[in-house]
Amino acid sequence: MNYWDVPIWASDCVTLKSKNEDEYLTKFLYYALRLIQSDIYLLQKGSDQPHVYASDIQYIKVPAISIPIQKKALAAAHTIEKEIETIESSIKKNNEIIDDVFNREFRFAMDEFNRIKQAKRFSANYRTLSNNADLRFSAKFHRDSGNFVMQELLSRTDKKIKHYLAEPIVLGASVSPSDYSDDGKFCYISMATIKNWKFDLESASTVSKEYYDSKQAKTVRKNDIILARSGEGTIGKVALIDDDELQGVFADFTMRIRLKDYNPEFAYYYFRTTYFQYLIEIYKKGLGNNTNIFPIVVREFPMLDISLEEQQRIVDEIHSEIRKQDEIKSKISNLRTKIDEIVKSVIINGK
Repeated sequence: MNYWDVPIWASDCVTLKSKNEDEYLTKFLYYALRLIQSDIYLLQKGSDQPHVYASDIQYIKVPAISIPIQKKALAAAHTIEKEIETIESSIKKNNEIIDDVFNREFRFAMDEFNRIKQAKRFSANYRTLSNNADLRFSAKFHRDSGNFVMQELLSRTDKKIKHYLAEPIVLGASVSPSDYSDDGKFCYISMATIKNWKFDLESASTVSKEYYDSKQAKTVRKNDIILARSGEGTIGKVALIDDDELQGVFADFTMRIRLKDYNPEFAYYYFRTTYFQYLIEIYKKGLGNNTNIFPIVVREFPMLDISLEEQQRIVDEIHSEIRKQDEIKSKISNLRTKIDEIVKSVIINGK
């Protein structure tokens, strides 16, 4: 029996809605379909852009379950969902955790920063406009909030990234279609592979050994930090290479930062803070999506100067807070599994 009207409201979405609420409740249908989510992938058609079509989904068979039993299951699920909502309110994203720890440790005036950043008007004299190496006149570059962040950091350190470099910051290597190799074990570390703040091996293309051997000056090793230098939405994002065995070449739209006498993981977290990312926002150049930042600029950014022991303590604190969040997410996952078990029991046993 066909229980649904299936309008398509977007090219890649299908809307399912119970045609007759006396036979099936939409919310129960939602829970039921979650149980077979992985099986729905078997309905995919097409090689380049696989799709699941409404004409296939509407013929998925569902068991006949009375409305009272559905409502009973939904009541139990609702109780669990309310518990999940309460727990979810305490979840923090990793970047929030990093900011919280750095703000607490270094007493960053984030409230004042946010207040200044909201300002829509500010003034600047000619001397201020000319007080930079390349005579930049843009309003973005001369924002009061940008100057505020820089002064906040300079009041806490007189060191810059360049003081901790093991070697100069360098841009990566370009690649051509002929350099790729499906059988290769050598990765190409592009901006897309670090967009989630870590290197995603699964999404990385592989290149030939010949290409890898010819780009030895553009390869990575453990504790390198790769920073995206271009593209709105990606510029400024960083990834820490934490794999001893990774063999990869980083892309020309990224840069490699190698440090000495500095904890690379602490640097990685510092580069993810709101303050550091705002420096990227202020100092980048270009219009639209074609924005860039260069090593000669990044190397001059302030670098927090504390002992290696203190750096490790802060790293450990961030790890601890992230583990707490992982435990919360695990608890939520277990609660969602309970909902699935309730619905599965009803579907199998009919009660």
